Amino acid sequence: MARHKSAKKQDAIMQATLHLVIEEGFHGLSMSKIAKKAGIATATIYVYFKNTGEIINLLYLNLKELISADIMKGYKDTMTTEKGFKVIWRNYFDSIRKYAREFQYLEQFANSPYITQVSKEEGRKQFKPFLDFFDQAMAHGDIKKMSQGLVLALFIAPMSSLAKNINSGQSQIDETAIELAMHSTWLAMKK
Repeated sequence: MARHKSAKKQDAIMQATLHLVIEEGFHGLSMSKIAKKAGIATATIYVYFKNTGEIINLLYLNLKELISADIMKGYKDTMTTEKGFKVIWRNYFDSIRKYAREFQYLEQFANSPYITQVSKEEGRKQFKPFLDFFDQAMAHGDIKKMSQGLVLALFIAPMSSLAKNINSGQSQIDETAIELAMHSTWLAMKK
């Protein structure tokens, strides 16, 4: 007879995995470590997942979904490109501040050998509305034509660095400086 799966236990497993990866990295991550951190029996974790690979890939996809929804909240395709750009930029910046640990996990995982091709493809699908915004802005001639990689570098890298510096306490930035960073990014990308 199959055991009932509790959403609370599954969430505890995910949170434990997030914590362990942030604190210790992927190397040495085990089902028993995750179970102990989650406060459940090691045998119980196997009711939910076959192995650590399954857990870390699902966590990656869950976090991508969470972040993608947060980044696009309030955006309407009826907005001007500049207005949409600024809504998305601010949402992205605020998401990095709010979900600092989750972004750290995503960055570690996206550059690790543990990510499956399926997870990469699903992660791209979840960020499709974000990427579509830039494709449409380029097609309409509102921002410079550039590769997706360059879009990500120009849009995300400076903002991410700023948000991380604020999160770590390395920078004391006020709202005026944040607005300046957003406007500067817009000026760099607009046609």
